[in-house]
Amino acid sequence: NKTYTQEEIDALIENAKQEDSLATNTPANVTVKFANGVYTASGNVTVTAQWKYITYEVTYDAGGGTGTMSTEAATAGQAFTLPANGFTAPEGKKFKAWSIGGNEYAPGAAYTFTEATTVKAVWEDLEKYTVLYEANGGTGSMNSAEVFIGSTYNLADCTFVAPENQKFKAWQIGETIYAEGAQITVITD
Repeated sequence: NKTYTQEEIDALIENAKQEDSLATNTPANVTVKFANGVYTASGNVTVTAQWKYITYEVTYDAGGGTGTMSTEAATAGQAFTLPANGFTAPEGKKFKAWSIGGNEYAPGAAYTFTEATTVKAVWEDLEKYTVLYEANGGTGSMNSAEVFIGSTYNLADCTFVAPENQKFKAWQIGETIYAEGAQITVITD
């Protein structure tokens, strides 16, 4: 009987790979039995290579944003679908794309990885809108404010001088009435 260690069997398999073969020849009258990581042979044996796909680790970098995203595995030679952004954007920014090797890709795009890769979030500036205060018959001026689209803003206290015999009632935006200090979400100028 011939006993093969795990290393010897691994070497036989590696040899088969190098010879572009799925099997290697072993001495006559070898049978292979597995017991505790040692192969005991007592008869002819064919060692068949078992293959598994190569995978590459895909990690995500917030690129100035916050939060975490789980590491994923991409299979070599197969398209990998880039996920939706799971990070929180830096203030005044919104997610634009993923950066891989200096090129930008949208979430949902297919990419074939050839090595372990860190995919970086790319951010772009949010548009800013201007909040203007109109006196509507009053006098004086109030400072305008620049606010990122989609962000909240607290309306200022009125500092206009009221028209004669009147006092300030409220701010009006479109058809909606707001009190001083009310919080609004800015979606347009």
